[in-house]
Amino acid sequence: MITKETLVNELKDFPEYFTINELLERLILIEKMKRKSMKLNKKSKIPIAEVDQEVERWFKY
Repeated sequence: MITKETLVNELKDFPEYFTINELLERLILIEKMKRKSMKLNKKSKIPIAEVDQEVERWFKY
């Protein structure tokens, strides 16, 4: 669910004229990002040692 505040803030960034499709695309994107963020926040935290190991593995050649 998108709040009025979010909608108003998004509309401020829009050009003077836009299509309903452009607005809907933006709102769908916002909703998807919000859902993903909530999903990530619900997941258990990863210990820092595991993060360090993963980062090291990324940078190995």
